[in-house]
Amino acid sequence: MKVGVVGIGGITEPKQFQSSWLLYRFIASLFPRNTGLCQLRSTLEFYGKPSSPAWDALDSVHHVQEFHSPMLLIHGARDFVYKVDNLRSLQRSYDRQRSAGVAFPEIEFFYLPDGDHFTPHERPDVQRRILAFLERCEHAAA
Repeated sequence: MKVGVVGIGGITEPKQFQSSWLLYRFIASLFPRNTGLCQLRSTLEFYGKPSSPAWDALDSVHHVQEFHSPMLLIHGARDFVYKVDNLRSLQRSYDRQRSAGVAFPEIEFFYLPDGDHFTPHERPDVQRRILAFLERCEHAAA
């Protein structure tokens, strides 16, 4: 049975972290007790410097052919934490592979033109879309 996956405003490729690696490390060091920045610092430490091959594991754009579950991916166009370009890059890769005939599970890309990093999970229209997607997945698996 394949389970549906819902992602809200995440990282799909490491470019953003790599291009601003020093800035992110500096910002994380300024607020050592902030939970979000502690997670950022841990991420940067785990994957290493921008040239480290470990970053490949965080690169869904180049591993899209490995996806096995239907997905609904949601991103606010005004997200200041994770750039919307992350999801757009993944969508381009997905569309390119599908055009080349690669079989994939369904992936829906849902952009919120007025959404930022914090609003998607609070909006009733987003909640309805998530529930409808998960219900479709449940019926398809039955």
